[in-house]
Amino acid sequence: MARNRCCDPKSHAFADYGGRGITMCDRWKDGEAGKTGFECFLEDMGPRPSARHTLDRRENDRGYEPGNCRWATMKVQGRNRRNNRIIEFRGERLCVSEAAERFGLKTNVVCTRLDLGWSVERALTEPLHR
Repeated sequence: MARNRCCDPKSHAFADYGGRGITMCDRWKDGEAGKTGFECFLEDMGPRPSARHTLDRRENDRGYEPGNCRWATMKVQGRNRRNNRIIEFRGERLCVSEAAERFGLKTNVVCTRLDLGWSVERALTEPLHR
């Protein structure tokens, strides 16, 4: 599926992948030294850890290649989307949903606070008023 997204203009997902410059490394696409691309991929990535894991790119603007791909759950992948709101808190870059979860808050509460102009520190650490 990843190969089609990157290489086949007829793929329904091509515009969001190959159409915006996301590629697949030649080793995974074409193979090498008597190995198919899939054999090379499997050699680099290993088998899928569980049915809950799918292929994820750590950096969304880079392609499918060793070092940028990992097996991840849907929760991890959902936090790695390019349309997520990313904040910086205490030297760490996090999507708002992950930061909210860490502090026991709902994502919409943190977003509302930030939209109201609160600092990231205050938005995450001020308790809810009941």
